[in-house]
Amino acid sequence: MSTTTADVIVVGSGAAGATAALRARADGNDVIVLEAGPQVGGTTRRSSGGFWAPNNSLMRARGIEDPRDYALKYMARLSYPELYDPEHPTLGVPQADYDMLAVTYDRTTEAVDFLKDNGHIAIIEMQGFTGEAGDFPPYYEQPDLDKAPYGRHLGAAYDEAGVAAAAGEALRGQGAQPTVGNQGDGRELSRQFEASMAREGIDVRVNHRVDGILKDDGEVTGVTATTPGGQETFNARKGVIFASGGFSMSEALSDDLLMGPIYGTGAAPECRGDFIQLTKDFDVELAHTEHAWWCEVPLELGLESRIQDWLVFIPWGDSMITVNREGHRVVNEKALYNDRGPAHFIGGKEEGYPNRILMMVFDEGVLQNPLDWVTRWPIPMPDGSSPSVSIPGVKETDLVISGDTLEEFAANVEARLATLADKTDGFDLAPGFVEGLKAEIERFNGFAASGVDEDFQRGSVRIQTEMYGPPRPGNDKNPTMFPFRDSGPYHCILLGAGTLETKGGPRIDPHARVVRKDGTPIPRLYGAGNCIANPTAGAYWSGGATLGTAMATGFIAGEQASAQEPVA
Repeated sequence: MSTTTADVIVVGSGAAGATAALRARADGNDVIVLEAGPQVGGTTRRSSGGFWAPNNSLMRARGIEDPRDYALKYMARLSYPELYDPEHPTLGVPQADYDMLAVTYDRTTEAVDFLKDNGHIAIIEMQGFTGEAGDFPPYYEQPDLDKAPYGRHLGAAYDEAGVAAAAGEALRGQGAQPTVGNQGDGRELSRQFEASMAREGIDVRVNHRVDGILKDDGEVTGVTATTPGGQETFNARKGVIFASGGFSMSEALSDDLLMGPIYGTGAAPECRGDFIQLTKDFDVELAHTEHAWWCEVPLELGLESRIQDWLVFIPWGDSMITVNREGHRVVNEKALYNDRGPAHFIGGKEEGYPNRILMMVFDEGVLQNPLDWVTRWPIPMPDGSSPSVSIPGVKETDLVISGDTLEEFAANVEARLATLADKTDGFDLAPGFVEGLKAEIERFNGFAASGVDEDFQRGSVRIQTEMYGPPRPGNDKNPTMFPFRDSGPYHCILLGAGTLETKGGPRIDPHARVVRKDGTPIPRLYGAGNCIANPTAGAYWSGGATLGTAMATGFIAGEQASAQEPVA
C-alpha cells in the first residue's frame, strides 16, 4: 500500500470540495482532491449550476441592500416554520442551527468573492425565465421579510473554452444555448472549477473512493482509498475535508433515513453516504437526515434506473392536475419541486404511503400546445418528438398513458400499474378513482375559469407563472390554469418522489468542524456540502441554495484546515 502526504486532503470535487481545495491552496498548502467518480464535479456537474448568495457583492454594486436581520428571519421561517419566533434571540431555532444560518449569511458572499476575484469562476447574476440577468424570481415571496428578492441568484458565465466544451451537449437549466457570457449549467461550473484547480497546482485524482478515516490519539490524520492502482493511504498534515455528497444512491440509507420512498435521483452515482458510514465510530451527531432537496421523477424511468439525468421540476401544462389513487388533488402542481416531493409521503409509513405514486393528468390541449419550454419535459411535443430540454434516448411518448374517455383512461392507467406492480408493492387505483377524478376536474375547471385556485393557490406567485411559461392564447385569468376540455382524449404520466440529492449527515459547527454528540469538534476533520447536516434543514431557500451552501461551507472548511499547525 503506497502512502502520499499533503497538507490538506479533500474528499469530493463538486462545488463544496473544489471551493475548499482552492481556499486551502490560496494559503500555499499542498492539496490533494480525491474524487470517487471518473470526472470532476460530482452532483454539481449534473446540476443547473446556479448558486444562492445573500448580500453578495454583485447585488450590492447594483444598490440592492440585503439586511442581515431580515435575511436570517427569512431563512429561519422557511427552515424551521414550527419553531420560528421572530422575537427570540435565535428566532426560536436551536443555537447550533441558528449559528449555521448566521454563518451562511455572513460567509457565502465571502466565498463567492474569493472565487470571482481570484479568477476561479466567471460569476454573473442568474438569468431569469425572461432571459434577463438578475431577474430570477425568488422561490418564496415573503414581502415582510424578503427585502432583497432579486440579486441573490448567481451563476457561472460561459467563456470560449466553455462554449467549445458544451458543443453537442443536451440542454439543461433554463435551456440557454451556450454562448460567451451566457449562464452555464453545472457542467460549465465544474469545468471552471477543474481548470482553476489545475492552474493552481492542486493534485486531483479521480476514481479514488475514500474507504477509511485515519486517527491518532483522537485527531484525524488522513484517509485510505480504493484507487485504480489498489489501496492507498493519504496522510494530511493539517486536516481532512469531506465533501463527498449525500446518500441518494444508497437504497439502504435512503429507506432507513428519508421521510419517504424515492424512485430516482439527480445525484451523482458515487453519492452513497460514505461520510455517514465512515464516521459511525466517531460519535458524531447526525441531523436533517430525513430531509432532501426534493423533486419528482417519471415513475417508469425511476423504476428502470435510480440515476435520473433530468427531473420534473414543475409539471407542465395548464389544463393539468396531479391526483392520487382516489382521483383527488393533493398539492399545488406548480409549487416548487422541493414542496411537491413530500406530497408523495402524505399518510406516512403507517398507511403504506398511499400517495407514493401520483398521476399527472392532462388533456389534449396540453399535448397539442406547441410551446417548447424549459419545464415541458416529460410531456412530448405535439408530433411526438422530445422537447429541447430533455434526456437523450428517452422516448417521452412511452411514458404517456391515454384514453378517449375517463373510464377508458382509468382502465389503461390500471393496466399500466399492473405491469409495474412487482416494483411498486402492488400500487393500484382506488375503486372510486373515476368518480373522484371527474369531481376534481369539475372543481378545477371552476378555479381555472375564475383564475383563483381556492384549494392550493396555484399560480399565485411569480416563480410559478414564470417557470410554467407564457399563457396559451385566450387565457387572461391565471396562466397556470385552463379548463379541461369537455371530451377526451385524456392523458397522464406517472410520478414518484425523487431527490436532487440528500442533505443530512454529521453536524458541523460554524468553523466547518465535524462535531460529536456533545458538541465538541473532532480535531482536523471538516465537512461541507451535502454530506453534512445542511444549514437549510427542510427548506429550499431559493434557486441555487444547494450550491450556495456548498460553496460557503467548503470555503470555511478550506480556510480552517489551512490555519491548523501541521503535524509531522
